[in-house]
Amino acid sequence: ILLTDDGRVVVIDLGMVAEIPGELMRPWIQTFTALSQQNGPEIARLLYVHAPSVGQFDYAAYEAECVAWFSRWAGKPLGEIEASVVVTGVMNILRKYRVRVDPSFTVVHVGLMVAEGLGKQLDPSMDIVKLALPVLLQAILKAPTGITPKREVVRQGLSESAEKR
Repeated sequence: ILLTDDGRVVVIDLGMVAEIPGELMRPWIQTFTALSQQNGPEIARLLYVHAPSVGQFDYAAYEAECVAWFSRWAGKPLGEIEASVVVTGVMNILRKYRVRVDPSFTVVHVGLMVAEGLGKQLDPSMDIVKLALPVLLQAILKAPTGITPKREVVRQGLSESAEKR
């Protein structure tokens, strides 16, 4: 993962080419920042509010399942993680709750799995998510405003914005 001088995040995926559209760059960076900060509720929220479409479901159950899944991997070195297992688990949760992600997210995830294999060969003790945080924080400063969320999180009849009042 590289950060260019003009604020773009470049993923070298050793064979696959994908570009995250400008309007999705900020949500993508926010999602990976939440991942690096081990913030499961924020990951769940970002995937939900920016999904092109979602089914009707119990948001609290979805969020709890996301939090439990991501907490399994928090703080583990690269040598102890199989990115394919992590990504497959996330995709299974999203499928279960009918939360569709933009296809560019999926292609980037596949690229990260390829990079993971290379990283494990170079340094299996590396915590790649932790190392990515400074790069992500720099990138968020330069990222375009991004798209407006397509929906709000609703809990017990109140929207997320109403809860904050």
